[in-house]
Amino acid sequence: MTDFGLNMFRGLIIGTTIVTDDNFVLIAPTLLRSVDTTGFISGVIVTFMTVPSVSQEIIFSVDSGKTKPLTESNPYVAWLPKNRWLLTVVLCLPIIVLTTIVYYVVMSFFGFESLNFFQFFFIRIAYTTMLVKALVPLIMFRYLQPHAV
Repeated sequence: MTDFGLNMFRGLIIGTTIVTDDNFVLIAPTLLRSVDTTGFISGVIVTFMTVPSVSQEIIFSVDSGKTKPLTESNPYVAWLPKNRWLLTVVLCLPIIVLTTIVYYVVMSFFGFESLNFFQFFFIRIAYTTMLVKALVPLIMFRYLQPHAV
């Protein structure tokens, strides 16, 4: 609800919220032609709400000795930054691009030119849940690399 309200308020200020003749409220991020805005907003929110907090928990777990680091380094994830904020920035762009593509594909596949609140909410929740389930193991694997913390 916070995202919806914030987007509606922002839309009223900069003119991307449209009230139609039959009293429907359309917000630009819920329109197919504004899918880039949707991808950007959702990608940034998911990245900055997930990566730093998960990173901090894993770093704390490794530092306290509750979790043991791996013995061998994996070159596919070892190159990612150790700093959790830098890792967030590095992961933000691919997540924004992926989110934009997913919203475009889903809206195009189902023939949606615009989404009502419940459609937008359902797609966002389903996608975010799947993304986070893939993102958390990646972050964990990064910080379990030898000498990662």
